[in-house]
Amino acid sequence: MKQIIIVLSLAFLTVSGFSQSKLSKAPVNTDYIKFIEEYESGETEMFAAPSPYELNFDKYFKKKKGFSPKSFPVVYDMRTAGPGGTSLLTSVKHQLSCGACWAFATYGSIESVWKVMGLGDYDLSENNLKNCHGFEPLPCQWGHHFMSTAYLVRGSGPIPEADDPYIPTNGCCTGGLTPTAYIPIARYLPEDRDAFKETIMNTGAVYNTYRSESGGYQWINNHYTYCYQGGLSTTHAIAIVGWNDTLSTACGQGAWIAKNEYGTGFGEDGFFYIAYQDSLVLKYNAIWHEREEYDTGLYIYQYDTIGGWPFVGYEDSIAYALIKYVAQGDRFLTKIGTYTVSFGSYLEVEFYDDFDGANLSNILTYIPEQYCDYPGFWSLELPEPLRINNGDDFFIKVKYNSPGCDYPIAVEEFSEDYTNPHIETGKCWTSEDAIVWEAAGLGTVNEFDLCIKVFGYDITKVDLKVMLEGPFNGTDMNTDLNALLPLSQPYSVNPWNYNGTETVTGIPNQDIVDWVLVELRDTTETNSATEATVIAQQAAFLLNDGSVVGLDGVSNLKFNNSVTHQLFVVVYHRNHIPVMSAYPVTETGGVYEYDFTDAIDKAFGGANGHKDLGNGIFGMIGGDGTANGQINNNDKNDTWNIQRGESGYKSGDFNMNSLVADPDKNDVWIPNSGKGSQVPE
Repeated sequence: MKQIIIVLSLAFLTVSGFSQSKLSKAPVNTDYIKFIEEYESGETEMFAAPSPYELNFDKYFKKKKGFSPKSFPVVYDMRTAGPGGTSLLTSVKHQLSCGACWAFATYGSIESVWKVMGLGDYDLSENNLKNCHGFEPLPCQWGHHFMSTAYLVRGSGPIPEADDPYIPTNGCCTGGLTPTAYIPIARYLPEDRDAFKETIMNTGAVYNTYRSESGGYQWINNHYTYCYQGGLSTTHAIAIVGWNDTLSTACGQGAWIAKNEYGTGFGEDGFFYIAYQDSLVLKYNAIWHEREEYDTGLYIYQYDTIGGWPFVGYEDSIAYALIKYVAQGDRFLTKIGTYTVSFGSYLEVEFYDDFDGANLSNILTYIPEQYCDYPGFWSLELPEPLRINNGDDFFIKVKYNSPGCDYPIAVEEFSEDYTNPHIETGKCWTSEDAIVWEAAGLGTVNEFDLCIKVFGYDITKVDLKVMLEGPFNGTDMNTDLNALLPLSQPYSVNPWNYNGTETVTGIPNQDIVDWVLVELRDTTETNSATEATVIAQQAAFLLNDGSVVGLDGVSNLKFNNSVTHQLFVVVYHRNHIPVMSAYPVTETGGVYEYDFTDAIDKAFGGANGHKDLGNGIFGMIGGDGTANGQINNNDKNDTWNIQRGESGYKSGDFNMNSLVADPDKNDVWIPNSGKGSQVPE
């Protein structure tokens, strides 16, 4: 009975572990305690536990009273709800002799969500989820949806079934596998029919638990039905995939359609109906309704690999948490992730550069207060990506406001037979007022890690080389415009309409020829590298040797973007035809490198959009004074003729010697008339 005593003791933590702190811990869910007691007593087939903490939905039901009842169809069945009566579910599976129903129910939900998204059929690995969840229960012992969420949001899965096929035993975790996608959020619904119906119709099947007892199953009017109305805990997990308001069960009228994990020989080809009146059916649930493409450049800053419970607070709905991370490599940060415990919570986030143990200083960025409806794991986007350099430390302060709950902060801690995490030191703090901070972590009275993740991506570094025909002198490019160059990027006007704010106080060196605009496109092949695949743009300087550099006049370009497929680069200039790499840009030593100058076919379209400048050097075609990607009479009449005789930084100065004169027309425009951009639109 050791585990029971330990679980029960969590409810009284203010008397034990936190005795020197005002911080206290939420009481353990009584249904969870019942589950542990029954499991420890030797009850068999206890496979799906309720959540360890009972979430707060008071605000949801209060809000619902002010609205008219929602209207839903009498019957909705995901087995036939797709186009032309097709199924929005994947096939029924079988957990066999292993108590991994919670893993099957998790993926029964997620696979249906993806099918509703139009992504087709996926088969995800329950084996990897049950073996790699990281909690103390054995793979075939028992689990619950909080464990699924922890596994998913830390980036461990989902893994394809083909990479880790199901084996109904207590196996070892197979690591090093590539997830199919990243699941960035989780939501837990109230015990409310309308919330379930709306979610199932709009999003997909919902993970759910109930108490499965053999005596509760009955065939009624040719339908396999179930109802339990006792006071014990949950035992089994399923996916709720629809409803029928008129179907009769032993407990009354109306039932949910459930997808089970006992193969097609169970019930109605693997499905059954569970009564609306069942005492547990909607109580403990989850849905993971967003999906991101898996990105190898994703880096998750996290200490809580098995977090999400328990919750702590200062006996008030508002509390603050502070966490420290140290940058592992040059990266850009895009969002944070954390848990909420109440419907209608609010989160507010600030990033700081410094914390001396008492005071925060040098704010880096912030996320204004964000409303969070259903409790669960939330991802909050930064207004703009925040770049950090290797070795830099940074601090994230989160304000939690969870109406109706005095324990708004999720943490990760040791709990015998449940969790055994590595607890950090000097990385976490909590506060009731954001003024006085108390340390948490190993060796403190608050031995836990905070559940605050930060999502970063590798900075895309690009080393480019490109030549312009106009200033080319046989070996490199003239820099006659160096002293005339504007201090702010010139591509904010039509046709580029680039909104970047690149500005310098002075041109950084005398080797700079001009500004160029660099664009990144991320796609699978050259022919599909259209404008729809653009992921970033950046104005940069072009050196006389063809190097494209940052605003310091020396460094490679750095983009706050990561590459998912293959990278293609477009270079624009104000009076030369743009070029796009004909081949994917290759990465070497963390830098994407591409040299347009060493072959005519390095630019997409070859000789149609790139020019042999002589001496084995190739470059961008000059004479596009109107910057419309075509060299024709408009460039001469609307630009060169009008500016002829003028000096300075002029679009009609095709040879870029600071004077608009006959050589611009005769040496550049006339030979190139009729040429046009080959860059895909």
